[in-house]
Amino acid sequence: MRTRTVFVALLAVGLPWIAACGGIDFSAGSYSVIRIASSAASLSGDCNNDPNHTTTFDSGASIILYGVTGEPTDTLYLDGGAGVLEGSQKDDGSFTFTGKEVDVQDQGPITITEIKTTTVKFTVDGTSVKGTAVEVDDVQCAGTGCQGNDSFKCTKTNGFDGVQIPSADTAP
Repeated sequence: MRTRTVFVALLAVGLPWIAACGGIDFSAGSYSVIRIASSAASLSGDCNNDPNHTTTFDSGASIILYGVTGEPTDTLYLDGGAGVLEGSQKDDGSFTFTGKEVDVQDQGPITITEIKTTTVKFTVDGTSVKGTAVEVDDVQCAGTGCQGNDSFKCTKTNGFDGVQIPSADTAP
């Protein structure tokens, strides 16, 4: 799950550059590379915290931000390599990207539904990026045989800081 959390954090860092970096033209085919450092996730809800594992290491990653022009609006993407989130810039200048994955498993008399939702939000100040990535894993069991298959909801939140890598930016 650490890899997925880092991916989410990477996604959040890249999008602000699409609209906020001076001199970058995000027309179709343009992109910007962002380097981020993501803190260890804070866990809440039904997450299983391992009390025997602690770290002061941050995770580093590179993400690609790009825009695609289209009608009726342009679309912003945050690409962490393992997946791409679609998002937008808000009226206050911040960015938000989201993704959702649903997995339904029919297992005889029970159905287990797992919904993973990822939300990345960040702001840009000059060439610096700061934000959070939140992953919610919600598992529900339905049917007559759910005893022992308790439903749970786990929320993982990562903070991140980043910087644009100017020499890696291109415009067509």
